[in-house]
Amino acid sequence: MPADSIGEITNVQNPVVRDASEKALADAGKNGALNTQAYVEKNSQQLRQAGVLPELAIDGASEISYVQKNFDKLDNSRDGYVSADEIEQYVKENGANLKPEELEALRKVKEKISKLEDLSNDELGFENDGVTKKDLDEAQKRFKALDFAQKNFDKLDVDGDGYIGSGDIDGYIRAQGAKLDPKEAEQLDYLKKNISDLEEYSNDEFGDENDGITRHDIIAAKQEDGTDQMKAGQPACSNEAAVATEDLRPALDYAQKNFDKLDSDKDGYITKGEIDQYMTANKDTVSPEDLANLRALKAKVSDVEELSNDEFGDENDGITKKDVAMSKERIDALAYGKEIFDKLDGNGDGYVTTEDIDAYIKARGDVSPEEKKKLEYLKKEADDLQGYHNDEWGFENDCITKGDLSEALTELGSGSAKGDLQKPCPTGENTTQPADKPVNSGDKPANSGDKPAQPSEKPKETIYEVKKGDTLWKISKEQLRESNGGKEPSNSEIAKKVAEVAKDNGIANPDRIYPGQKIKFPGKPEAQPQDPENGKPEGKAENKQDGKPETQPESQAAKPEDKGADSGLDYVRKRFAFIDQDGDNHVTKTEIDKYIKDNEKSLTSGEVTALKRIASKEDDLEEMYNDELGDENDGITRQDLNVAEQRMKAIEFGQKYFDKLDSNGDGFVNADEVDSYIRANSDRLNAQERANLDYLKKEVGDLEDYSNDELGFENDGFTKADLKGALAEIGSNTVGTEGQMEKLPTLPKVQPAYDSQTEKVKTEDFTKESLRLFDKLDKDGDGYLSESELATAVQSDEYKGRDAQVVAALYKAQDDIEELSNDELGDENDGITKADLAKLEEVRQSNQKELEQTARARAFLDKDDNFKKIDSDGDTFLTKSEISKALERQDLTPEERVSLEFLRDHVSDIEEAHNDETGDENDGITRKDLDYYGDDTMATISNTLWRTNEAQRSGTRLLYGDLLNPLESIKPDAIKQGMIGDCYFESAVASLAATDPESIKKMIKDNGDGTYTVTFPGATDEPITVKAPTEAEMGLYNQGGKDGSWACVLEKAYGAYCQNHFFSRSPFNMGGGNTQAEGSDGGEFFHGRAMSLLTGRGRDNDNLTFSSEAEIAKKLDAALNHSPKRPVLAGINNSFFSDETGDGFPDAHVYSVIGFDPSGPDGGTVTIRNPWGDGDNTTRGTIKISVKKFRANFSEAVYSE
Repeated sequence: MPADSIGEITNVQNPVVRDASEKALADAGKNGALNTQAYVEKNSQQLRQAGVLPELAIDGASEISYVQKNFDKLDNSRDGYVSADEIEQYVKENGANLKPEELEALRKVKEKISKLEDLSNDELGFENDGVTKKDLDEAQKRFKALDFAQKNFDKLDVDGDGYIGSGDIDGYIRAQGAKLDPKEAEQLDYLKKNISDLEEYSNDEFGDENDGITRHDIIAAKQEDGTDQMKAGQPACSNEAAVATEDLRPALDYAQKNFDKLDSDKDGYITKGEIDQYMTANKDTVSPEDLANLRALKAKVSDVEELSNDEFGDENDGITKKDVAMSKERIDALAYGKEIFDKLDGNGDGYVTTEDIDAYIKARGDVSPEEKKKLEYLKKEADDLQGYHNDEWGFENDCITKGDLSEALTELGSGSAKGDLQKPCPTGENTTQPADKPVNSGDKPANSGDKPAQPSEKPKETIYEVKKGDTLWKISKEQLRESNGGKEPSNSEIAKKVAEVAKDNGIANPDRIYPGQKIKFPGKPEAQPQDPENGKPEGKAENKQDGKPETQPESQAAKPEDKGADSGLDYVRKRFAFIDQDGDNHVTKTEIDKYIKDNEKSLTSGEVTALKRIASKEDDLEEMYNDELGDENDGITRQDLNVAEQRMKAIEFGQKYFDKLDSNGDGFVNADEVDSYIRANSDRLNAQERANLDYLKKEVGDLEDYSNDELGFENDGFTKADLKGALAEIGSNTVGTEGQMEKLPTLPKVQPAYDSQTEKVKTEDFTKESLRLFDKLDKDGDGYLSESELATAVQSDEYKGRDAQVVAALYKAQDDIEELSNDELGDENDGITKADLAKLEEVRQSNQKELEQTARARAFLDKDDNFKKIDSDGDTFLTKSEISKALERQDLTPEERVSLEFLRDHVSDIEEAHNDETGDENDGITRKDLDYYGDDTMATISNTLWRTNEAQRSGTRLLYGDLLNPLESIKPDAIKQGMIGDCYFESAVASLAATDPESIKKMIKDNGDGTYTVTFPGATDEPITVKAPTEAEMGLYNQGGKDGSWACVLEKAYGAYCQNHFFSRSPFNMGGGNTQAEGSDGGEFFHGRAMSLLTGRGRDNDNLTFSSEAEIAKKLDAALNHSPKRPVLAGINNSFFSDETGDGFPDAHVYSVIGFDPSGPDGGTVTIRNPWGDGDNTTRGTIKISVKKFRANFSEAVYSE
């Protein structure tokens, strides 16, 4: 039989089980007491103890801990997973009984569930069933480890190079010795094990990210998985002690008022010891707020004492009154600068210079003395501030960025400080806003300006009367949906609306509203009549004073963070794919000239100048990197641009700091002088500056030859003239340096076609959604959705988002759906009708009930080992007679009796669910039968909807995920086989990606019009052009992902090739399918033919039964560890007795062999990859096994020649 690999469709659903704890409150439930708000409030503690209400998060616990404590209550389906839907359902049912901080905890976890569920590999296939207890445990470990690393970065960075490596961690552990806390040891162990993962989070190294973890890596990792938002949440104006840690100013105020009391030895300095002494002496009288202030002050003593230069030598005697005053002044200025940053940044380049600040003051004209004081401080400290955040190439000299202000504030414990210090709110108030929309954020102050806000026309109000079962969340959601024209609001929008409505209506607790209560909602403001004279609202004069233009409105769009290209080289690199019109990965002068001509109307003079300068230097630039055979004359490559940019940055650095590098003042800089400069400044150089100096030192001999300015040989070192000549050869310079060109504009970001926020179509909505699209899909109007009509829809870009999911599922399940109603003469083969869809909904409802009954039965059989008790002969099958015998028991509850009767009456159906018998499935029910039981049609629909949505949410339609470095995207992980049997081809592609990714890149040419031309090395005379895969195609076939659609393009092209070549098709696919990709369906009789088409080379097929372990190891080593590397496949023949091998490898399937370690046990370690791509350490994904096991499980190996 041919190898085929249509993935398993698991269709397991679990019972709807009531919380047993409700029985303890049966009496209260009978008389309706549980529906009475007063009862719930009065007895909330008892209800929590009884398990009806969840436990409250304790002080200091994270949102993760809260979900851990209440996991079983949230896991409504009892399947061991908490999904976003389950959290939403729980909030709907219990929202009125939950405190604001509990709702906030659930909201945050729900938003980050897709990240959290990936933390532990505890699902078959994709991690998408929800968050498990193991995921939450892993999240806690990760959060604590990252938090520890962030707080102790400088201590862990033993060598002070800005990176935490495994050697640093080992050094820290040795230094701590016996003092090392066990919890710290656990966190350090986590960091050490995960260095290679964490160091990839931010792109802050040259080349591979392999120097260790940086501060930016930690921040990026916490933002990625959501743990940056998952700390114990206190309201924004809470009176809890946490306030002082968010803004040091309350602590400084306290120190200012109580300085003499804190300064116990009266020497004018407050030390950490004195603060400890004060807290101990006054522990019974100091309030929680003041205690938090003292702790915050103590934590920042070393930073605050540096503010004023009022000590001899190092500033280490403690905090003085002057330090306190200057710290407050600094925080005020920094917070104000951060708040109005976009106004100060007049040209929108992301930097604020002293000139920008002067221009702002002049344009405003009405800056208050207090504001001017803050602005003057920023001007005065600009040189210091610009060095805080490493966000510039080379030295930090373009002036202040938002990152600089944020890090400077963080240094003083005020990372979240606002322009105006937030005051603690009165007891009982809660002005908490959602974390993703802060009140008066620095980017959009609520009433910034500079001028008082003008009163607007008061909108009409609507009154809503609360009904039983209403929550403020539900009401606000409906109001938002109505005002948005039916569009679903986001959770953050709803949360903001809830807070606004509660405030407007004087509702102290948004979670406490009552039937009959009237709530006012503001209506939409009526449009104001326009003055025909000036087009402005009537009654409002144009705002001009002394000829000054009207102030720009605050609501204008925020400036983009992307500063665009920073040099001509950078510009060409970012536009490389568009300029390289023949797709050969070389840019020539001819191509640049054509690009300029084709786009002359849209290009600025700065862009044209940059392009022409690069074109004129083609001969020099193509020599930068040795990436051609023979002469470097095919054009400029991306590698050439990268090397040229490195050279340009280094030369510019040398020009700027020439006099400092030239220590003896002779006008020449030699290697020794560069080395001396590095040693003298090693503790102050950032990574870019160090790279520049290393380059100059290495290239002294080359650079000194550029100008003839020495007698005899050019060997005294490079001069300023040499550097000028070398830079001219490159034809580019950094924007903002000497000889700058007109600044290049921000480049538009290439957006993937998918909407990553597309929601999955629920199975229960499938019929309704199909009927909505029916007439559109039925192109000939005959009332049938035919195979060809659905195939056309699958391959059309017309259907996106939810529509693409529906189209894919209709196409995949059409043969089953059209059989549901008898509405055709003869065979039901004309297509799907509306009657079929109506019948499908009946099937779904019936299937749902049976699944719930099956799940209840499974729960009963798992309880108290009932399965074994009923299985009297111990053969792992439950026969009808065994079940009937069990029904004779007198101790069965009514529910248990119903479950057994269901099993007895459905034995013949359930035993067919899973292929776990030899021959006919007639021995009885197994545990796997219970797992797989359910309607096959509904299972197919559900699986297709999920796969398509997964492709939409996590994939991209760009050819390569990394357009600048395609080879970074060409890797085996991009292969995720779809719902057709082409494992032989998918595995061949994955093996080639592991051994020769460059050959794959050469096969595909982007035509720039939404099509790609693929030339297989085994058929170079037959290039095949295909359209970019549609959303529906990526749901049905290779799923793609973050690495791009290149694998989907190859699959589609290969399918088209098979459709053109009858003898290349499978005997089980004689017709070649209805879509291009389906040409490859049906398996491959002679394994390796597709691999030969991909490589252009022959193959060597070995029957492993007749090969020794030593022979296998020798061949694997030669193919995978020696140059040139060659792809290898492994196949398992079809088994009549089982659908998988003894070690769990699915049979009738082809795998990739992507690695071999000859030093491993039992003959060596083989890395096997299943094209299903379902994770690591699983036979459904990537797994490592010994040669011995490889031979025992696999029947054939195919080696490319």
